[in-house]
Amino acid sequence: MITYPEGISNSEIGLYLAAFEKCRELIKEKNNQITSEEIIDEVIASKWGRVVDNPEHLREFLRAEVKVPIDPIHTMADKRIKDSKWFVEYKKNNIGNLEYWTRYYNYLRTKPSWSLDAITDIDDSTDAYLPRLKSFDICSKHVNVRLVSIKDSLL
Repeated sequence: MITYPEGISNSEIGLYLAAFEKCRELIKEKNNQITSEEIIDEVIASKWGRVVDNPEHLREFLRAEVKVPIDPIHTMADKRIKDSKWFVEYKKNNIGNLEYWTRYYNYLRTKPSWSLDAITDIDDSTDAYLPRLKSFDICSKHVNVRLVSIKDSLL
């Protein structure tokens, strides 16, 4: 659903839609090999930044609406690798304690060129690979460290 800034006229909405369509055209022309922020910068620098009342409102609108498509996730694994469910359980039981991923997720969310879809795809692809790794825990006095070994994942 497209959300427009409050208080803009119908003619301004038409300009926003035209700028959005221009972004989509450029994404196709560049074969999805460009970030949404680069596309938005290019559109704002062209006539679209000069014909709207507030170019920064247009930029924010485009940041919310323009998404560069992402290819689906595919995983490949040697047939000798067991598909263990250890990571699914670990993630479910420690969702608030995934410190590295939580910080990285929050960092990417603040970057204008990263869509939520792209960040989710990183999470999904990681979740697709990690269960194929065998895990074991090493406990020490102060820290519980989870190690994974690809070699140990083979039958």
